[in-house]
Amino acid sequence: MPIQQFYDAGQLLIAEGEVGDRAFEVVSGEVLIFKQGDEKTRVPLRKIQPGGIFGESFLLAEGKIRSASALALSRCEVRVYPEHELRQLLLESPPLVRTMVLTLVDQLRHTTQALVVARMM
Repeated sequence: MPIQQFYDAGQLLIAEGEVGDRAFEVVSGEVLIFKQGDEKTRVPLRKIQPGGIFGESFLLAEGKIRSASALALSRCEVRVYPEHELRQLLLESPPLVRTMVLTLVDQLRHTTQALVVARMM
């Protein structure tokens, strides 16, 4: 079962570089996903609206390291899915679906990294 949590505007939900152990579904509010540029610059990647999910890509990350940060842009309600629940859902999925999901997450990670590098040039 997911856990309901609330975050105030300006509060960090996850930080780039930390070890991931859960994913989030936005119930209300808006969340900004960004990469840290230099110490004063944030490179925005996307905004997550209600119904959107973020923080799931740690499942494939080497060492489960977060590839981006998430910041509440307004007061947010989220459902938090612990790692063991996500892995169980993947295991219960048909093999083709599991392969597709894992492939898409991996491709998204590489595309995001390339986009950040291009924006910083």
